[in-house]
Amino acid sequence: MVPDSEKKDGKPRARCKLCGVTYMAASKYGTGNMKCHIDTCLRRSSRDIGQCLLSQNSGFGSVSVGNLKFDSNEYRELLIAAIVKHELPCRFVEYSGVRSLLQYLRPDVPIISRNTAKADLVKMYHREKKKRIRCFLNDSPGRISLTSDLWTSITTDGYTCITAHFLDKKWVLQKRVLNFSFMPPPHNGISLSEKNFNLLCEWGIQHKIFALTLDNASSNDVSVELLRTQLNIKKALVCDCEFFHLRCCAHILNLVVQDGLKEIDHAIQKVRESINAIFYRRAFSHLELTDSNFKHYPSNSEWEKVEKIKGLLSVFYEATCDFSGTKYPTANLYFPAMFFIYFTLKRHSEGEDDYMKRISCQMLTKFEKYWFEFNVLLAIAVILDPRYKLHFVDFSYTKLYGDCSIEFMSVRTKMAYLFMEYASSSVPTCSTMTSESNVSGVQSESSVNKQVFQEDTVEELGKDGPSKTTRGLGFRELESFSKALLAKQCWRIRTNLNSIAAMVLKDKYHKQTSVLEAKLGHGPSLFWKSLWGSLELLKEALVWRVGNRHSIKV
Repeated sequence: MVPDSEKKDGKPRARCKLCGVTYMAASKYGTGNMKCHIDTCLRRSSRDIGQCLLSQNSGFGSVSVGNLKFDSNEYRELLIAAIVKHELPCRFVEYSGVRSLLQYLRPDVPIISRNTAKADLVKMYHREKKKRIRCFLNDSPGRISLTSDLWTSITTDGYTCITAHFLDKKWVLQKRVLNFSFMPPPHNGISLSEKNFNLLCEWGIQHKIFALTLDNASSNDVSVELLRTQLNIKKALVCDCEFFHLRCCAHILNLVVQDGLKEIDHAIQKVRESINAIFYRRAFSHLELTDSNFKHYPSNSEWEKVEKIKGLLSVFYEATCDFSGTKYPTANLYFPAMFFIYFTLKRHSEGEDDYMKRISCQMLTKFEKYWFEFNVLLAIAVILDPRYKLHFVDFSYTKLYGDCSIEFMSVRTKMAYLFMEYASSSVPTCSTMTSESNVSGVQSESSVNKQVFQEDTVEELGKDGPSKTTRGLGFRELESFSKALLAKQCWRIRTNLNSIAAMVLKDKYHKQTSVLEAKLGHGPSLFWKSLWGSLELLKEALVWRVGNRHSIKV
């Protein structure tokens, strides 16, 4: 409003700059009429100048209206979301540089402490847990397997962690950490059982649990028995809790290995002390002569012991790596890996090397203790694997216990029991979605021990001449059979260059070169990775003929 130059009736008036409306402007009339007009003026484009801001989008030349009205609750939500997204500490909000930046952007911004940020973070966790993860767990079509472990911090505080493994609606294996919280003493079976049961009820999944995997400890055994009783009262487990308790396979292997390493404990300690100079092994003998302070030199006999046991421990290492995967099923890997370990220990215990024989016997005694306590569910998982099927389990038990063993009959009986349990409660689905998984099992780099095991297995499986349906295709020739199939598929694609698969592979991985010169590339698909790996086998089978001086034809 501005003073009007014209005075009607000799009285001063004020005029609106936008619409031209005039009002009495004498001091006795006040300014209330003018203030009301500002809020109702039809020509005024923005009613509240503090609410809008014009901002130009870079690159497009368009202008958008942004909201500048400050909401303290939304500000704190965005701040906590940034801390979570970028894995920042809660004390981030107390950094002097961050506070200076926030106060520069808005002087009246509320400054919060790290304790307030922690409280907001906990509130967000509980809210998102109920809204997202809990619904995700309950919407999964199948049951949920749990893994639990105790962890001790550097300050000797105990923590418990529970992780859920399940298949979602698209048949993709999922892993979610449900709990990582402080576990006050005592860490006995009763406390662990109560903690786990309350957590299952909190997530609302106590009726969907299939199995619980724990380390081999007496407190865990008591905890499982109590938890099994509580869940069985609710009729929440399958087959009357028959398959509920699973022992951690990697932990069992670690116990077996540690028992065998006691024989060369001093040699291992010396090697660890000198591991930074492992390539200068021969220089240690000279250092021992010239430096009297060097007392941790491994002798030649100790080096020989370490080298001998290295080949034996590689079997345990490969199995542990397979068991430790989280992005692919591991239940079907246990039985073949453990049987191969048993085969290896048995062969060394019956060998001529006294040192390896003594170590293998110690490890075999510990191994047999846990082998007889393993869950039958792991044998059923191998039967459901099309690479092994029932015939492999029959073959394994025959090797261990002889023909018509009670253990093998028990596996068949419990598998039928489990099938009837699911058949009576399952609803057929037509989902065909699959995910990439580890299909290598225990088939890794070829070694002498594993090659002997494979040849012996193939020979035994071929005696009675069972059908491919009975014994499984993959186990017939193991890794060589798989490589041969890939090479055959590679040759089939390359001989039909007009096929869609050939054109897609060429356009993506080797536009300017032939397939024999192709590189693996960045981020290759599982199909191309397998196909590319079979090229060496394909090259060995090709017949090369020199054309002219500039090219070679196949």
